[in-house]
Amino acid sequence: MEFLSTRKFVSLIYPMPEKDFYQRIAPIYDTLLTPLIKNLRKEVVRWICETKPHRVLDLCCGTGHQLSLIPDEILAFGVDLSPAMLHKAQETIPGKCILADVTKTPFADNSFDLILSQFALHEKPMEIIESELQEAQRLLKPNGQFAIIDFAQSTKKGLLPWVFAKGISWIESHTDDTHSSSFKDWMKYGALDSIMESNGWINIRRKEYYKGTLVFGVYRYS
Repeated sequence: MEFLSTRKFVSLIYPMPEKDFYQRIAPIYDTLLTPLIKNLRKEVVRWICETKPHRVLDLCCGTGHQLSLIPDEILAFGVDLSPAMLHKAQETIPGKCILADVTKTPFADNSFDLILSQFALHEKPMEIIESELQEAQRLLKPNGQFAIIDFAQSTKKGLLPWVFAKGISWIESHTDDTHSSSFKDWMKYGALDSIMESNGWINIRRKEYYKGTLVFGVYRYS
């Protein structure tokens, strides 16, 4: 990976987190999640193939499932701070994912055409989200794109939007304290659309799922 930044190479040996929240769920993470977002993952891959980026980075890549679906001719890498999730990624796509803090990755400026983030922003405190968005800005080439899948505030009326929103809130309330409180702040500040706009990102593509409670958005920094 010739585009690694020497000054940030230390991130490759970023200290192990004291507590890995995903340690227990990592072995069954894909089993639980894939049936719910299988079509969404396929949509992301279709869009990537249409966009034809040369280099892709998945911030908080987890088990590497999404990366494993990207065609081999595209150089795709991932970073995550969960050793347990990265252990699963190593089994699926060996050598493509590293342990690193997504707010200070070891890659050089302007290294990627496309950056991905899936179900990862809402679980972080707002100051960490802002730092991660700044890091994404640093890593992207001019006119690079940031593709995000995360929770949104649905404007749709009716029973199903209410059920989906309540179901997501219930799941998030049964995570660890930091994750749960961060999700509440995420929704309080307007969720994906508002938070990206307030940090200087312009939406260029948007597709809703689960009655608008989940969004696949693509952004460029203004």
